[in-house]
Amino acid sequence: MAREVVEAHRDSLRRAYAAGVRIAMGTDSGVGPHGTNLEELALMAACGMTPGDVLEATTSSAARLMGLDGELGRLAPGLRADVVVVAGDPYDFPALASNIREVWKDGIRVV
Repeated sequence: MAREVVEAHRDSLRRAYAAGVRIAMGTDSGVGPHGTNLEELALMAACGMTPGDVLEATTSSAARLMGLDGELGRLAPGLRADVVVVAGDPYDFPALASNIREVWKDGIRVV
């Protein structure tokens, strides 16, 4: 049963993406342990999203869908800036967590 639900979810994501539905990466599942949400990026790519669209879903699209795009979601003057600096290919989603070098929140380095 659980495998059927997973495949139904993947299929719905594929169809929504193909139809142009705006998608946001989030932590709304309540299924996995806290702090493992980077795994969602590889899953979105495996469902057919381009790497650029996956990153957009984690940033500007998520901000827009929450009504916060005037405050965050992009690197632009006057907006709050949270930045993750990675070594290597930022589209290598399976390796992304191990490639994190710096994390900045609201312009202050926290890692």
